[in-house]
Amino acid sequence: MELEKFAQKIFINKIRFSREFLVVGLIFSIIFFWFFVDSFKTYQSEIMIMVNAKSEIASKNERQIVSNILEFPKTLFFYDRLLKLNPDVRDVAVGLSSKQRKEKWNEMISVSLANPNSSVIKISISTSRQSDAEQLAKKTVRTLFDTSALYYDIRNDVDFRIVDGSISEKKSVNFAWLFVCSIVFGFGISRLLQFLIFDNKNFSFKKPDLFVSNSFFDPKKISGMFVKKELKSLDDLYENEQADESFHFQQKTKEDQDAEKFQEMKKLTKQMEPEKYPNFPEMPVRTEKKFSVPENLPIADETFFSDNITQEIIVEEENILLENEERAEPTPEELKKRLNELLKGKI
Repeated sequence: MELEKFAQKIFINKIRFSREFLVVGLIFSIIFFWFFVDSFKTYQSEIMIMVNAKSEIASKNERQIVSNILEFPKTLFFYDRLLKLNPDVRDVAVGLSSKQRKEKWNEMISVSLANPNSSVIKISISTSRQSDAEQLAKKTVRTLFDTSALYYDIRNDVDFRIVDGSISEKKSVNFAWLFVCSIVFGFGISRLLQFLIFDNKNFSFKKPDLFVSNSFFDPKKISGMFVKKELKSLDDLYENEQADESFHFQQKTKEDQDAEKFQEMKKLTKQMEPEKYPNFPEMPVRTEKKFSVPENLPIADETFFSDNITQEIIVEEENILLENEERAEPTPEELKKRLNELLKGKI
């Protein structure tokens, strides 16, 4: 039994390790890769100049002169002179020692011969922005002309000409090494988090309540809470309906009481004034007798009695309307008024 639990625990840990470790490691690897690409992104601007010997003495020492000019831009003196002649150039090595300043400058500049047997010098400047690389390359060439004038007679012995430039391009980055470094850093951090959160039992990391079985997100607890809420809402709804029904019942009872009082008042008035409110029993149904008439008697025209019958019907309807108006039942106000007059003895 214990062996099965141990094997099950190892299996669960492997699943958790493979899933969480890979996902977190992949996310951190992508983040580090884009960070490295952006950090190591550089632009290179290149200018080529040609050194010509004018005098006979300079032509004899042309190789030595070109070699000396190649070393000028690499010196710290040249960098300080560049900053002095161009106040708009920012000192990227400010606050560093002289050795560190020179190393920092040599990381940005590259000076070499375009061809080992030629006198063409290639100057390259690398920065993180393309515009900075172009401007700094032009100012470096101008500073090189000024610095060379301190050591050579540029009017009589040496002449400088710009052959090509400035040409800017994005410097290629070794994406393979960046990818490898990103994988190493990403999965290294993922393994560290895995160890601190899950593997290290002595690490005082309190898991949030979201991962606790009896937390708010427990399905059993959620169902129980929903059942309680539903029962409470049903009880409230039943109480409201009972309150509404009792209110309507009382209202109907009051109306019935008023109707009963009206009927009692009406009966009392009829008893005290029977002459004004006589009883009208139902009239018996009259049966007409049919007499036999000889068949040989002449039959009168139908229009003979039409006018007389119409007039009689109209007169009878008017009499019935008058009788109904006289015998119409009084309103509750009239009944109260007559009852008060009877009680006071006025009638």
